[in-house]
Amino acid sequence: MDRRKIEVGLLALLHSLQHVYLYALPPLYLLLRAEFNVSTFQIGLLGSVSGVISIFQGPAGYLVERFGSKRLAVLSMLFCSAAVFLYSLAPFFEFLLVIAAVFAISQVVFHPATYAMVTRRASASDKAKYIAYHQVGGFIGSAVGTIVIAALASMLGWR
Repeated sequence: MDRRKIEVGLLALLHSLQHVYLYALPPLYLLLRAEFNVSTFQIGLLGSVSGVISIFQGPAGYLVERFGSKRLAVLSMLFCSAAVFLYSLAPFFEFLLVIAAVFAISQVVFHPATYAMVTRRASASDKAKYIAYHQVGGFIGSAVGTIVIAALASMLGWR
């Protein structure tokens, strides 16, 4: 198999994992609300952190151009993985908010970095197809991640 196709497939797999991370909290909102005795508004605030920070993906593209897509994609995955782990250690709700912000800041460079990597690996005739595969990876992570997190939380608790 062509090395470029393998690399694009691996990037799509990373995109899936990134979206599992991105959608780790929503299935837990009711459990978090009960655990931390917070309002629906506060849970909504937790959910909005990532969306608000994601508007900085445009400027993050400049960081990708400056520091390199591979480096920032790796750092993004490392920091996002650490943030998702730290969710489980949250002693109070405000800690979750801070970690969600750290996650979102870490995540904001992931898409510009990996799309740059995908497009560099594609010939002109393959660009749309490779980008589509990468996008599907994210959608799979969103769908599967939500179900898996909900199932694990129902069996093991949210932590």
